[in-house]
Amino acid sequence: MEAESKFPSIFLISKDQLKLLRTLKNNKIISAGLYFGFIKKGNFYLSLEGAEFLYNNNLFSDLKRIHLNDKGEKSILYGNSVLKNMIHAIPGSLKQNDILLIFNRNDEIIALAQSKYNYQNIQKLKPKEIIAINLNDKGYYLRRNQ
Repeated sequence: MEAESKFPSIFLISKDQLKLLRTLKNNKIISAGLYFGFIKKGNFYLSLEGAEFLYNNNLFSDLKRIHLNDKGEKSILYGNSVLKNMIHAIPGSLKQNDILLIFNRNDEIIALAQSKYNYQNIQKLKPKEIIAINLNDKGYYLRRNQ
């Protein structure tokens, strides 16, 4: 059983889910809907599920896409940051501190990251230098209880 979170969690629910929840109000419902993130010290922290929902519904066009090679996918799912030699494709419009959606070769979102450099500076880096900091990845769900 997980410990109760200190920070308020945000969930997105449909109108149908809301109707159902209202009929079940006497039951002890802990959560419902799509986990969107949490609030800590007045700041909202977007979840990977929330980012994927926004991206798939074209509601968050500011997110840049980076595709990783197979080695990069494995590394980021272990919680590591993105190295230059892990990149399969990167946008030329990338700026420092951009929030990034990290994709594998199958075009699946596997992580959220933040760029450390703009595109031009990344070209000058050595292969093993970090280009983006891993903020959240799908491997977290397997690692969190270890």
